[in-house]
Amino acid sequence: MTPSSPFPRPHALTAMMGCALVSAVFFVSPSFLPAFPAVVFSLFDVLPLLVAGLGYGWLYGVGAGVLAALGVAVAQGFGLSLPDVPTAHMSILFFAENTVPAAFFVHMAYSIPQYLRDHPFPLNLPPPIVLQGAITGSMTLYAMVLTITITVLLDAQAVQVMLEDTLQAVGQADPQTLKTLQQAWGPDIASQLAAAMPGLSALGWLVGFCINAVVAVRLWSKITGIPAPQMKMAWFRLPRWLVGVVFALGVVLMLHTRDVFVLPQDIFSLLNNVLLVALAGFFLNGAGVFHQMADKRRFLIPLFYGAFLFIPLLIYVVAMVGLMDPIVSMRRDVYPKEKG
Repeated sequence: MTPSSPFPRPHALTAMMGCALVSAVFFVSPSFLPAFPAVVFSLFDVLPLLVAGLGYGWLYGVGAGVLAALGVAVAQGFGLSLPDVPTAHMSILFFAENTVPAAFFVHMAYSIPQYLRDHPFPLNLPPPIVLQGAITGSMTLYAMVLTITITVLLDAQAVQVMLEDTLQAVGQADPQTLKTLQQAWGPDIASQLAAAMPGLSALGWLVGFCINAVVAVRLWSKITGIPAPQMKMAWFRLPRWLVGVVFALGVVLMLHTRDVFVLPQDIFSLLNNVLLVALAGFFLNGAGVFHQMADKRRFLIPLFYGAFLFIPLLIYVVAMVGLMDPIVSMRRDVYPKEKG
């Protein structure tokens, strides 16, 4: 990408305010729309910010994000609040989920290719590989930070009540399904899911943001006529030092469960959620290894994902492959000069 703007500058402020309004409306849509359309709209609440940033530059993307956060705060005054999120913190949640990562993505999308033109990368990798690796790795790390933010802002008790009501409705409609869930998760499903909700929410954000980023880049390419950077799952890459973080978290949680020392319950739950997000990121890293191995046998990829329906434990195997990859360099054809 180049830093040139594809849109006329005189329209920048108007477009920035329009993108901010659309983003804020999408974010609060679950408070006034039925479930299905609300989920669709809220999935793309960050897209207008990405479009503003890619179209007019990093500062306009930040401006749209700040205005949208203020718009969410105004919406609170009219009673438009998200379920299970304290209304005083909705604008903070929007800022953390959308404004900051959108600004960071746009900044990297402009700066990395320009930097690589002037400074050869140590591994002599093409700019698209460096760009995608840097973005996917950074967004995964940010999802771990976002887990902490969601833990602070989420009303865990309200979430548990909502889950209990949902399970009760499931039990009334299909008792066998509820019985199966209880056999798999135990009788206290609601409390377990409520405890994992920050991590699950952060994972949902990570997937949603990646989808929005791809859509925004495609729109940017269509409007400017500049070919979009190539993106491949095989280029998903997490940094090597994050493996140490995962093992450190695992050791701390294991020592807690073995009663070597006792963590406060809130801290234990938080670390569990951060570890959940990290392991999910390494699952994607492992999936990237498989995508690279199956590069010339594309028919294997549907079989790879279909296998999880029949052998769910494969998730752990792929995550372990993802953990090993930064250490032993399984993708030497992608990272040719990297040493294991």
